[in-house]
Amino acid sequence: MTVDDIRTTIHDVTLNECVTDDMMVVVDEVVDFFGGNETQAVCWFQVSNVNLGGKSPLEMIQAGRFHKLVRFIRTSMDTEQA
Repeated sequence: MTVDDIRTTIHDVTLNECVTDDMMVVVDEVVDFFGGNETQAVCWFQVSNVNLGGKSPLEMIQAGRFHKLVRFIRTSMDTEQA
């Protein structure tokens, strides 16, 4: 799986163009967080996370839980930068 595959998944499951745009920005932010390492970012999207109820970020996307995922990512990044 690649970052482009994640973007395709987002595009396939989102009906709202604004949500799609927001999620694409978040994908880029996650890649940036990992220093541009797309492999690490993809792994992060695929691994289950206890803070997401044991689901992976990719599963959250597939379930349409975009807003919860975006909130989690942004809060985590804000905490990391503090």
